[in-house]
Amino acid sequence: PGRTWSTDIAIRLDDVIEFGIRVSCASLDYATQPVILTRPRIVRDLAEHATLHKSRPISPDPWTIDTVNDLYALDKLLINPKRFLPVIVLTEYTAVRRNDSPACTIDPSVMARRALGFAHVVLLSTAMAEEWTKYLGMQWSVFNGAIRTYYPGLDFDNDSPYLHPLVLRDRVLHWKSNDREQDGYGPEAFSKFLVQKITGRNARERMNWGQLKFYGEVRPRVLEQQRRKSEARLNDLLARTEENRELREHIEETARAQKEELDETRQQVVEWEREATRFCDHATEEEQRRRAVQEENRILRNRISSLEYALEEKTGAAIDDAVAIPASYDEMPAWVRKNLAGRLLLHNRALQGIKQAQYERIDLVYQCLLSLANEYRKMRLDGNCKEHFDARIRELQVEDRPAVGDISAGLNEDAFHVIYPEHSNRKRRLDKHLCRGNAHDSRHTLRVYYFWDEDSGQVVVGWLPGHL
Repeated sequence: PGRTWSTDIAIRLDDVIEFGIRVSCASLDYATQPVILTRPRIVRDLAEHATLHKSRPISPDPWTIDTVNDLYALDKLLINPKRFLPVIVLTEYTAVRRNDSPACTIDPSVMARRALGFAHVVLLSTAMAEEWTKYLGMQWSVFNGAIRTYYPGLDFDNDSPYLHPLVLRDRVLHWKSNDREQDGYGPEAFSKFLVQKITGRNARERMNWGQLKFYGEVRPRVLEQQRRKSEARLNDLLARTEENRELREHIEETARAQKEELDETRQQVVEWEREATRFCDHATEEEQRRRAVQEENRILRNRISSLEYALEEKTGAAIDDAVAIPASYDEMPAWVRKNLAGRLLLHNRALQGIKQAQYERIDLVYQCLLSLANEYRKMRLDGNCKEHFDARIRELQVEDRPAVGDISAGLNEDAFHVIYPEHSNRKRRLDKHLCRGNAHDSRHTLRVYYFWDEDSGQVVVGWLPGHL
């Protein structure tokens, strides 16, 4: 009650048949129940009995990745700028008993039918999951029963992996839905939750309909053409016979009815434009809330820094004295998030550099990150601790120097600049670096490129541990 649904279908014949379907819901003030996002039956029928294609075929069956060529095709799909639908990647997990064959946490066939038209569903075998990990690295991979969703607009160089969420198998097995009790628990509940989340995301995205035209756009033109034809016929009849009053009144009445219908259609278009304005206002409110969260995060970071300084004054020991130094580069991203969060950030470019790292003094690289997060950061915040930072880098036998001049930076803009904050259009120069050695052999040459972010009060490391 109080809610009206409309389904618009548009079809256009070119070299192929273009098909578009748009579902709209209008609610009166008292209709406050959540709107259930639905998939019209015709979408499933066309996918099963004809051919639907959006970047790749939309199918009720999962796309199984069995070969390396399939992996390259998957990578091409993920980075396709025209891709609109998310890609859900399911993986097999290693069975507990030796004789058991590998299986998935969620039934791929059930997931593919449930996500039909909302997302592409991909199944990675165990062998291909290992190749996928070697190809992308641990930060972007998915394996051993885990599930990952790669959203459209993916950029492996500049995106954060956390914007394309990975859910481990253990969390899926113990999943509990907070929204609707009837969804149940475990993999089935998670499958429904994931589809609901993706359908909500799709409904909020702007859709490029190309040259397709829907009913609301075409109907006013048809009515206008009919009205003009009626007026022309009326004028012709009036010119030939003035005495046929009854016929004239009938024609005039028809013309008035057509004009009323045209006015009503135009009013509906105005309502649609108002709805679009409301969506824009909602986006503005979301941006304001995002800025409020950023300000709250800044206050919390300052509070944490004050507490850390107070603890150091009280105990006489540095806050990071007890931090263990790992023995490999693979542990560096997790180690930074755990121990240096709010003080130092590894940019996505730095994560790419870690995968290529050859510098043999791994412990020195970790010590350089600690010196930037502690002595250098205190120097930037207080302005009176430069001697402590200078003493620390002398102790480490490294130098802090400008990374590049204005002319060199302009000639090599892509190398010495990173996108920051992520998902913005702003470029920041890596203007400083800690360095040691100048050999051509990357095993003996250390470079840690960074810049200071005044807004967040933290050091951003853009590349390490070798030359740019």
